[in-house]
This record gives sequence, structure tokens and C-alpha cells, in this order.
Amino acid sequence: STLLAAELARRGSVAGVVSLEGADTSALERRIRELRAEHGPVRGVVHLAPLGLEGEADSLAGWREETRLSTKRFFRLLQLALPDLVSGPGPGRVVSTSSVHRGLLATLGLEHTKIRASAIELGAGSSVEARVERLVDEYVAGGEGEFGYDGDARTARVARPAPLDASSPPRDGRPGPGWVVLVTGGARGITAEVAAELAGPGVRFVVVGRSAAAPGEAQEIDAATL
Repeated sequence: STLLAAELARRGSVAGVVSLEGADTSALERRIRELRAEHGPVRGVVHLAPLGLEGEADSLAGWREETRLSTKRFFRLLQLALPDLVSGPGPGRVVSTSSVHRGLLATLGLEHTKIRASAIELGAGSSVEARVERLVDEYVAGGEGEFGYDGDARTARVARPAPLDASSPPRDGRPGPGWVVLVTGGARGITAEVAAELAGPGVRFVVVGRSAAAPGEAQEIDAATL
């Protein structure tokens, strides 16, 4: 992070280092306020945390948990920086050093057209100096999408919308008797409304969620939804 900040400064940017360690985001919020007070609005974000996950986890479950926490902290950072990223004279810039976040970055770019976001895979074996130079090159170039390096070779993966074939006959996608519908996200709010819209004779719903239910709560939710 120090080398990257120095290279950005060499190319004319003002760079501040922000730590995403720990579950408590209050320190992150204070740091963003400090940077704003000292340097002005945050016009770009370069997310280096995924590089720190390389070789750290001793199991697949450990890697998944670290990736989940890293993504959560990154999301919070973007929330804090978003007002600045979308209010500048030019596009805000967001770069992450992992394709793990490509879905988050693609959504960010679609929802906020004044942000140019990209995920960069730097490849194994390259030196720290080479990684820093490539990251800054990508940041300055302002590309959108997913890019990867294999040695000196650079590849790009860009999603493009595909036209809908209007000649295809319309399909009735409503569930019928014997269907089993998996509903994720629990049974409250919009999830319950969508499930109610799809309900019909002979349709079975399997409702799943990650939040632990209080004793008796599951039965109450089921009764209310039914």
C-alpha cells in the first residue's frame, strides 16, 4: 500500500492509506473523515486487501470466511466514499485486485454511471514493483470490466448485453402442481410478496435464510406468510 501510494503521488494524485482490518468500521469511518478534512473529496479507491489473502487461509472454509469479511469491509468503504465518487467533475474510479469482487463492481458501475470500476487479476510470480505499476496504469486508464495479467500479457473480459430474440414464443414461467420453489432470503417483506404471487395449488416452497430465528419465530413467519 505504501509503494502504491507513492507511485500515485508520483503521477500527480494525492493518496491516503486506509486499513480495512477488524470488524468494527468506526475506525474506517474516522479515517475517511480525516482524509476528507486533509485532502478533500475521495475521487478514487484502490482495494488491495485481496492481495493479503493469498496463501493466508489454511483451508477452503477459512478462505471463504476471509473473503466474506474482506468483501463486507470493501462494501462499507464504498458506501462511505460514494458521495464523493459520484459528485466530482469527472468519473469516480474504483479498482479491486481480485475478480472475487467483480459482481459488486459491475453492479456499482451500473447503478452509478459516474463511477468506472474494474477488477484486476495480477497473476502469480510478478514482483511487487510490477504489480504496483500495473495497478496504477489500470487506475489511470480508467477502464471498466475485468482484466488479468499473465506475465506481460494482458487480457480483458467485458460483459455485453445480448439482444432478446423476439421471435421466440413466450413461455409461461409460473410454477404449477408438483413444482418445488426455493426461496432465499427468509419470508419477510418483498420475499413474502413474491412467494405469495407465485403460490398456487400443488406448489411447494422451501424457504431458507442465513439469520438465526428466535424460538417460535419460524412458525410465526410461516403462519403469517400462509
